[in-house]
Amino acid sequence: MLIDTHHHLVPPGSVALYVPPGQEKATYAGRVRSWKPREAIEQMDSAGIAAAITSVVAAVGMPERPQELARLVRSFNEFGAEVVRDHPQRFGFLAGVPLPNVDAALEEISYALDDLKADGLCVFSSHAGIRLGDPRVDPVIAELDARRAVVLVHPTGSPMLDQLVPGLGVGLTELAFETPRTIASLLFNGVFHRYPKVRYIFPHGGGALPMLTERWNILGRSDERYSEFVAGGVEKVLGRYHYDVATVATSAMHTAVRTFAPPQRLLFGTDYPLLPIDITGSALKNVGISPDELMDLSYRNALNLFPRFVDNS
Repeated sequence: MLIDTHHHLVPPGSVALYVPPGQEKATYAGRVRSWKPREAIEQMDSAGIAAAITSVVAAVGMPERPQELARLVRSFNEFGAEVVRDHPQRFGFLAGVPLPNVDAALEEISYALDDLKADGLCVFSSHAGIRLGDPRVDPVIAELDARRAVVLVHPTGSPMLDQLVPGLGVGLTELAFETPRTIASLLFNGVFHRYPKVRYIFPHGGGALPMLTERWNILGRSDERYSEFVAGGVEKVLGRYHYDVATVATSAMHTAVRTFAPPQRLLFGTDYPLLPIDITGSALKNVGISPDELMDLSYRNALNLFPRFVDNS
């Protein structure tokens, strides 16, 4: 049994937001265009996935038009709630948040969790260049902490990142660094320390995070401004949170992720339809983890975050 914690909704009218100019003929673009709930369920069945926790990560950054952004995010969230109402045992959803507008974000969090009954929230690694550890975002993090919310932090591109390796999408290079950038902002601005009850999910095994933790430990030991935030070591702090294993496809990658993420913090994820739905599941057969740890990763850890799916097991 598998519970996919990294499955992307494609609401009506959002295809162009997922597929940037020049990528229309990419293989993933066809999967995005064909996404519908029933077709997604067929794909899930083919991969042995009992339930999928969905999120919308279409590029919706328009901070100069906050009201339009709020309306767009609201429409995506209502679509997600509709999909769950129609297929309650197969889908959950993590509602979008119209950051960087704090007032609109707080309003949408309340609406999504209280009225739409979302299973959690999805935010980007940055919004208009503002990281989650930025003091301007503090009221939003405080609200998420008060609610003990499950929060997927999805990496996102930007016009600047798009130009770093011309001709290659940011998913091939930069997104692996976007997640650690935001984790660093949360860690070294003391956000993890002040708001310990937010239940974060970081995708793709944290991206390049395994290669950076020792650098962060050195900073924490050498600069007293940060010593309280990394007490016991960076790995201890990071081990409180969850990491999905979408694209973590080899035993070496799993070993690296587990230097900071214990087996009880790993989640199954596919990144479908941006990636083929069977890549992660096929890779798990060859990563060298025990049968018990495989069950934790496949579904038991997800049930701790999303207990309403326990009947599926």
